[in-house]
Amino acid sequence: MVSRFTHAYKLHTSTKLKSGAIYGILTFLRRFLLANKATSNITRVVFVIDAGIPEFRFKLYPQYKEKRWLKRKTGNDPFYITYQNELHTVKENLSHLGVIVLKVDGFEGDDTICKVVNDLSGHKFVYSNDHDMQQLISPSVTACVPTSIKGVCEDFMTEKDPFYLIRRAICGDTSDEIKGVPGLGKVRTDELLQQINETKLKDFFANTHKSKQHAKLQKGRAIIKRNIKLMSLKWAYKHHTKKAVGQYAANQFTMKKFVKLCKRFELKSLRPEVSEFQMLLGDMKLTLPHKQYQKLTYL
Repeated sequence: MVSRFTHAYKLHTSTKLKSGAIYGILTFLRRFLLANKATSNITRVVFVIDAGIPEFRFKLYPQYKEKRWLKRKTGNDPFYITYQNELHTVKENLSHLGVIVLKVDGFEGDDTICKVVNDLSGHKFVYSNDHDMQQLISPSVTACVPTSIKGVCEDFMTEKDPFYLIRRAICGDTSDEIKGVPGLGKVRTDELLQQINETKLKDFFANTHKSKQHAKLQKGRAIIKRNIKLMSLKWAYKHHTKKAVGQYAANQFTMKKFVKLCKRFELKSLRPEVSEFQMLLGDMKLTLPHKQYQKLTYL
């Protein structure tokens, strides 16, 4: 969400200190908690960040996000530098405002979200601009993907598309530079999914004869299996993130800290809402009840 709010709010202070991301996230938190805290009994807020290159995915597929990582390593991605600065601002300040800021070294943010969702009990709301979050939808998980660049969203997803993962595995993903089965785009893939009507990979391959694309599917069998491992958050959790140790920082919300933040980043519209933020974030739980999480003073 830091990337989204950095794009959405081109804000900076009189001293050129960028403040768009922290403003966007605090505004979203206020709106979301006001709408849902009372009815859903929200007891903790966890803000998850990316933490390095996902090595297990590189081993499966060396071209995974290759161009993106290369641009970042060589300094040819100006927005990434801005994003990193705003991310530092967000994680530094949120962890002092009653929010748990969490990372798992060597894993992407969506992998860490999957870990938290599986490790914690109770109902969870997942808010992310990554459509992969619909993989996590269950009776105890509600996902939300914002409908505008400023994070506005009224559409919470409680039912997942059963073909979402296998469709992506067949088509590939251009944003992550993952190639799919040659000759099978989204339209043809949707047609064959309707013909075969199987969501489990084993049953899917056993029934490919029902489709006119039978030969292409059988030829692309290895590609589909590889892509499932690359894209499936549950596979990553089962084989990698489940035993990984998360690190987090969290501190009690105080009005003094919030007012100081508003002054530093010149967030004049939020400062009058300090009492409301105290009500919303002041009594949040600041621990993760699991042996696989380590609490730090600073992240």
